[in-house]
Formats: sequence, C-alpha cells, structure tokens
Amino acid sequence: MTELTNSEVAQLIGAFLSEAEVGKVMSHIGQGGSLLIKYDGKRSDENWTVVLSDGLMNDDFFRQDGASVLELLKKGASEITG
Repeated sequence: MTELTNSEVAQLIGAFLSEAEVGKVMSHIGQGGSLLIKYDGKRSDENWTVVLSDGLMNDDFFRQDGASVLELLKKGASEITG
C-alpha cells in the first residue's frame, strides 16, 4: 500500500474540485479529518463512495454513494463547516 503526501492528495482532488474546495478539504484533513474515496466495481450503479469525518466536520460526518465522484466530492466539500 502506498501512502500519499498532502501535496499528492491536493493534486488528486484538484482534478475534481476548485481551488477553494481543495483548500477546504485540505484544511479539514489538516485538522485531523478523514477523506475516503472508494470505487466498488461489484455494484452496477452508484459505484463511488465519499466519506468525510472528524476534523472540521465537528460531530457530523458526510457519507454518500453515487455514480459521479465529482458530484460526491463537491457535495462533501460543501458540508465542511470550518
């Protein structure tokens, strides 16, 4: 298993999100938050899952399945409260 640096994570999610959204997600991660992006090839639809927890999510978390990782990341970034 390969670990990504913060810079590599920012570059990866930057392919989907605006600079401001990347900043929000990276701030969330910097505050001890988690970001999980999962693709499940066994599902016929809604193959993607995005989870954001801890960090700037306070006592909340975001978890959603969908067909578009772009839409899920944008929704998740909009849920970050900090």
